[in-house]
Amino acid sequence: MNRKAKRHRAIAFLGMLASILLIGGIVACSTKSAGNAAVNVVKKHLEAEKNNDYDAWISTLIEEKQRAFTKETNGEFGVISLTVEKVEVSDKETQRMKERYTGSELAQSRGWSDEYLSENMIVVSTQYTVDYDNTKVPYTEGTLTQDFILIRDDQDSPWLIWDASSPSD
Repeated sequence: MNRKAKRHRAIAFLGMLASILLIGGIVACSTKSAGNAAVNVVKKHLEAEKNNDYDAWISTLIEEKQRAFTKETNGEFGVISLTVEKVEVSDKETQRMKERYTGSELAQSRGWSDEYLSENMIVVSTQYTVDYDNTKVPYTEGTLTQDFILIRDDQDSPWLIWDASSPSD
């Protein structure tokens, strides 16, 4: 009888362990997938800038930002060359931004609950070298590091760039 009880406990333990591993794998894959999608948006954004492709560039921004630009005023990026060295999700900056906006007045004014921020905000860090035609645009050039904050409406919506900034070490 004692052997049967041990066997049942061992089977139950192995079943529970398999369930935990399966759930962990699913969560890890969905997190990685979300990160890949966000990284691809930033790559598209930089590629569009490199190619002076205003339409592709504007499509990577949230609607509010899209309305702030016009092709006539902002359509010339003046890029001579742009080489991307690094584009990756920054877990550290993502966590920092989520903490910064959780419960904030800005989050409340946008209708962002803590749960929303937890699921629908991500930071992609980049490093790239850019050379601008300074007769067309007055932008800083050279090797730049920039963090892009992306948001989405929900898990089925695409990531879009909400803001970008130079990282604060």
